[in-house]
Amino acid sequence: MARTDCERNRLHWLEPTTPCRERRAGQAMPTLRVQLHRVSNIPGLCDDERARGPRYCGGQRDPYVVLELDDQEQISAVVPRTLNPAWHASFDFRLCAEVKQKARLRVAVYDYLNADKLLVSTSIALDSVEDEVNVPYRLASHLKVPHAKAYVWLDLAWLPAPTIVLELWEKQRLGSHGRWHAQCLATGDGYPFESMDGYVCGNSLDEATSSSIPSGWRSGDGWRPRDRSRDSGWHYAASFAGPWTAMPEATSVVRRRVWGRTYYPSSVPE
Repeated sequence: MARTDCERNRLHWLEPTTPCRERRAGQAMPTLRVQLHRVSNIPGLCDDERARGPRYCGGQRDPYVVLELDDQEQISAVVPRTLNPAWHASFDFRLCAEVKQKARLRVAVYDYLNADKLLVSTSIALDSVEDEVNVPYRLASHLKVPHAKAYVWLDLAWLPAPTIVLELWEKQRLGSHGRWHAQCLATGDGYPFESMDGYVCGNSLDEATSSSIPSGWRSGDGWRPRDRSRDSGWHYAASFAGPWTAMPEATSVVRRRVWGRTYYPSSVPE
């Protein structure tokens, strides 16, 4: 029987290795959930940038957002050819209690096709954050347009303590039949479902997390895609090294999305 291109790429439904099974979810810590909605009025291309070639058509950019908090960094997908990108993606940051009081969230917007140039940024103090919903934050320009009125719209909320948040990447590869499937993953792509650090993994969400949550914890909301902006939260790239775009392009052969699930102590009422 002839092998399919997926079989030649050697993804068998792998048995998780010992580290995946022995890794337990981290202890409950203060968790900040950041919902990234959109950025408006990103400064367009300067004259010297326009002169570099026709790919910078119309003065548009290929923006993406980097969120930094303490020693953690989260990066959004690239939204091509726009000055007003939208994502509607959420990111979680877990902090030590002593760090929470003095932490600042840095939000920076970069231009991918222009050598990852820093465009605009801001720094948000978190000591007074309660539940900020769809709030615009002014972004300072790093270009020759110092008074550009760019804003980022965010939700900021501390999750009820104590909580444990699990996030897993779901990964697929494009097969020769033109369909996306986990069975088309190649050697080196890893498991269909993996945590950010690679220690929690499996061929399904349930398999990956079956031994990752301590006893006495429960989840009331199930697994949910963390990016609900479009296309069920999938991001696309030419390889799993990225960079990632919010929509497929001609070179896109892999895709991934983040699933999240929040756990609470069983003693906490639903």
